[in-house]
Amino acid sequence: MLKQGDEVLDYREAESYFSQDGAQSALIVEPGGDHFMHDMDSKIPLMIDFLFDRA
Repeated sequence: MLKQGDEVLDYREAESYFSQDGAQSALIVEPGGDHFMHDMDSKIPLMIDFLFDRA
């Protein structure tokens, strides 16, 4: 989960790293936001689905 408005980490570097050939990553890139991810609670169902491979 990446926020384009992250003031600490450059989301583009993380996106590039986790999109490399052979990477088995699920990426969610959202506009705005910040490093704190104030809406993390809304992402919990997505995380559970990912962890238990329900997608």
